[in-house]
Amino acid sequence: MMKKKRQLSIGLMTLALLMSGGAGQVQAESLEDLKARMAEHVKKLERSSRSADTQETRKMEKELEEMYLKMVDQEMKENKIMEKIDNLPVVPDKTDRTRARYGNWTWRDVVIAITNRGISGSWHAGIVAPQYPKVTAESSPYTNGVRFQSNFESRGKVGNHNVWQTGVKSTSISQDWWAGHWAGRQVGKPYNFNFYRTNNRNSFYCSQLVWAAYMDVAKVNLNTSAYDIPGARAIHPSELLYNNKVQLIYRAK
Repeated sequence: MMKKKRQLSIGLMTLALLMSGGAGQVQAESLEDLKARMAEHVKKLERSSRSADTQETRKMEKELEEMYLKMVDQEMKENKIMEKIDNLPVVPDKTDRTRARYGNWTWRDVVIAITNRGISGSWHAGIVAPQYPKVTAESSPYTNGVRFQSNFESRGKVGNHNVWQTGVKSTSISQDWWAGHWAGRQVGKPYNFNFYRTNNRNSFYCSQLVWAAYMDVAKVNLNTSAYDIPGARAIHPSELLYNNKVQLIYRAK
């Protein structure tokens, strides 16, 4: 009886060590391993999306979203992205004629808007569109895809969330306008739940829409590869902010 109690005690101690990070703890998955696992998942997802089983495809898209958010969180922590973003200088917009006052929110066409108050704990991005006064073209699952939205600037006033605006350094005002116009023309298209299907132009997620507007119209690639996986590309909203091809023109907390 005593022997059994001793064995039980040892077993409980071993379990406690495992749960508290002691000997035998499973190592956290590295970014490289996670990205490799995601690459395999994306291949399976592409095969599934070509079949008629939409329920299975949506399930796999949800699994990919969970892995993607984990990867983004890990990448941002390891590389101290938020700290680097906080140290970015705010500079004047590229034009004095159509921008708001220096350091203030601007409705200049095709300024990129980013917030860390997005879906599922992630971020969100939009682009000022010229079709209507004071609107951004945005894509969200909550609106069933691409829609014109207003009041983007107010989203930084909720809790500890932030809002930024950036402008692309190398483009002209005319190129900006046409990129914004292109984004506005995508209104009505559905949401893209596969974040690694960026060459698709039939559906969009938020930062893919912004990236595609500049890629297709101005031939400027705003992807940094930070969240790419082997054989596939994804654009996270933070890449539209922490990127040497853009400059920060507005920050609000």
